[in-house]
Amino acid sequence: MSELRLEAGIFSNFLKLMELRIVRSGMRAVPADLVRGSRSLFFLSLEDNLLTELPGEMLYQQRDLRTLSLARNRLRSLPYKLFTMIWTLTKLDLSENAIEFLPNNIFEENQSLRTLNLNHNNLQQLEPELLKPMYNLVKLSLAHNVLASVDLAAFADYSELKSVDLSHNVITQLSDSELNLKINAKFDLSNNNISKLFLENLDPIVGEASIILNNNPVVCDCKLFNFVRVLKEPNFARRFYLDHAFCGAPASLSDKLLSTVTVDELICELDTPPCPEHCACTLRPAAARLELDCPAAPSELPPLAPLNATSVHLRLHTVPDDLAALPPEVRLVDISGLGLTVAPRTLSRLDNLTIDIRNNNLTIAPISLLKANAIIRLAGNRFECDCDHRDSIATLELYSTQLEDRAQLQCRNGDRVMRTPAERLCTMRNAIVLGSTMVALGLILAVVGLLAFRYSTEIRLVLRRYEVLDFLFEEPPDPTELEEQYDAFVSFTHRDDDFVQDELVPQLEGGRRPLRLCLHYRDWEIGGMIPEQIARSVSESRRTIVVMSREFLVSKWGRMEFRAAHALDRVILLLRGDVLSAAREDPELRAYLTSNTYVHADDPLVWDRVRDAVLRSRRPRPPAVPALPAPPAAPALTQPQPPLPLQS
Repeated sequence: MSELRLEAGIFSNFLKLMELRIVRSGMRAVPADLVRGSRSLFFLSLEDNLLTELPGEMLYQQRDLRTLSLARNRLRSLPYKLFTMIWTLTKLDLSENAIEFLPNNIFEENQSLRTLNLNHNNLQQLEPELLKPMYNLVKLSLAHNVLASVDLAAFADYSELKSVDLSHNVITQLSDSELNLKINAKFDLSNNNISKLFLENLDPIVGEASIILNNNPVVCDCKLFNFVRVLKEPNFARRFYLDHAFCGAPASLSDKLLSTVTVDELICELDTPPCPEHCACTLRPAAARLELDCPAAPSELPPLAPLNATSVHLRLHTVPDDLAALPPEVRLVDISGLGLTVAPRTLSRLDNLTIDIRNNNLTIAPISLLKANAIIRLAGNRFECDCDHRDSIATLELYSTQLEDRAQLQCRNGDRVMRTPAERLCTMRNAIVLGSTMVALGLILAVVGLLAFRYSTEIRLVLRRYEVLDFLFEEPPDPTELEEQYDAFVSFTHRDDDFVQDELVPQLEGGRRPLRLCLHYRDWEIGGMIPEQIARSVSESRRTIVVMSREFLVSKWGRMEFRAAHALDRVILLLRGDVLSAAREDPELRAYLTSNTYVHADDPLVWDRVRDAVLRSRRPRPPAVPALPAPPAAPALTQPQPPLPLQS
């Protein structure tokens, strides 16, 4: 109907009227005597109309009325006498109206009411006195209102209660007294704004009520600790419906299902005070611990008892002078990641202290801290694992039980510290050093041998100069030489007198090993036959030193002395000036130079070479001495050539 208008008393005094439905009629008002006198009425429905108010006497003396539905109207309030003396009313539907307030005594005579539906109204609060008379209530529906709080403890004495629907309201918190209800009822609190659960004394055994908390932005901080803790109790867990309950805060747990949160994740950030100035304080109830992050060690810690904490973990950004000076409540000092190259030191015992020095730049063990009995965390440092740091590695092995992360400790080369025994470090190094030494020694010996071979003559000369290892270079003389009077006969022309007397004789007859020289101007007999004296001088000398100059090449007697000595294989040529090129043009001398010893007077080691040639062992003497041939004509002089090295 578009709009039904009822006359006064239209359904009054109908003694047998039991059920009346006026629905979807567009009715905007109801006469006060609508059903007056109709005492048999037990069902009345005025649903889906446009009613904005009801007369207080509309249900006067309806003592048999059991069901009343006023749903889907526009009611904003109800007169407090509307349900007076309706003792038999068991079901009342006031849903989908605009009711904002209900008088506290409106249901005081409705002890038989078992179902009350107030869904989809604008109720802002629900006073405990409102429902107190309805102790037989079984189902209460208050969904889709604007209730900010409800004291569920008010239902503690409702023994018949089975369901309370408080979903889609704006309830923000619950207390432990509400969750410890002993009645066996289901409370639907889904889709509210419940962020805080003040749960100090949850009893996982006493409570029997079931709670639906789906789709609430619960703050998952330290205040939720007891709730999450007792969720592990099977009897307690089955009472809560958390399939779609999630964390609304903090950011680290945002949108995480409440059923998956662990107690270790629950923390609270404390304000200043009690948190010390310039510090950040975190309360972690799962460990009964207060965690402080400070630039330096604070002078005073917050009191722990009010926070239900028993220990303190201290994160510092500067290393304290003395770790032993920290308060006894401090159980851990975190100085990780500060780039430390040297660990803190202490002379006091640190029996109850853990020191976190991870991710620094330590290369050796913190020996003083380990000896002080502290528990250490050292992962992330790179230790020197070599022979020079053997004591450091041995200390880590000795105190390994004090190293919480000993399995993660690494050497600079990436090896595990605990897999690198200290006693093997030097063995490994010694093996490397020995191998390297042997290789180096072999290279040195090879180089020395090469140099000795290349400069063998020079080495021999130097050693002979200082009379070192002479026995290696000089063999006992041939038996035929034992009776020889001279070490060397010096053959030269009168043009070389100055050279012989001023240089050759002083050099060879002086020094540490003087030679016995035979000189014609000193040792020949005056008036004797020159050929005989040449033969005698050559024969009585171990060697013949021929001072060969251009004048010597044209000297008849010089050539004779050379041939006499050459016949006995005793010649040592000492070249002067540019005589070498001229000597090579002489077939006889050229043949000699290719296979015998000669030295140039300009050689810096000339006297050492001559002395060496005289003293060193020589080839065996030929068996016979041939006759002296006639001296050949003097060879033509040519351009001088550079001296050849001493050969033999």
